[in-house]
Amino acid sequence: MATSSERASRESALVHAGTERIAGAPLGSPLVPASVYVSWGEPGGYGRQENPGWEALEQALGAIEGAEAVVFASGQAATMALMLCLAAGRRRIVLPEDGYYNARALAARLRPHGAEPVPADLLDPAAVDRELRAGPAVLWAETPTNPLLRVADLARLGEVAAGAGAPMVVDNTVATALLQRPLELGAVASLYSLTKALSGHSDVLLGAVVTRDGEVAASTHWREHRPFTIDLRGA
Repeated sequence: MATSSERASRESALVHAGTERIAGAPLGSPLVPASVYVSWGEPGGYGRQENPGWEALEQALGAIEGAEAVVFASGQAATMALMLCLAAGRRRIVLPEDGYYNARALAARLRPHGAEPVPADLLDPAAVDRELRAGPAVLWAETPTNPLLRVADLARLGEVAAGAGAPMVVDNTVATALLQRPLELGAVASLYSLTKALSGHSDVLLGAVVTRDGEVAASTHWREHRPFTIDLRGA
């Protein structure tokens, strides 16, 4: 759990991240109503891979955990992007039997692609270990769980996942990074429904993945500019 001094520094990071500390510059990120932007190349087309508003939010979220954040339109979108990223080449997604229902429902949709959702009691590390070692797997942890608020030992689960060679994801929606930092306990990524605790619950509809793994960040966020262009010079 975070100390008061750590919480203060993370709160400061939230205030300052994503803004320019220049005299006369806006203290908060300005609202940008545009949904498409002029892209690279000639004669130019349009692009929508980036946006000043969500880039500022990503910087703020990443600053709390000393990592890179990728923002999505919803927590479910973030969940599926991360599942698709990590389930490739693995046969099992071990999830908490009492975890968020919609995450379990999304995992079930990966069955046709070869990944089987497997429920487990995360409060029983030995049981989790058995499930992870039954085949190439991903550990999808959640603590506290939604809605029962059961609390698992993340440090122990991180050790179990590492021993089984399984990447661990932690749904950190309830505690948030102000109270719990999964990346320091062995997780390859923290997952958030920003719709809930981080935003005050239902003030916005957003999701996020936070990671220190460059491959996971690149896989979940398409940052390469590939502009769609129409050459009008011969028209």
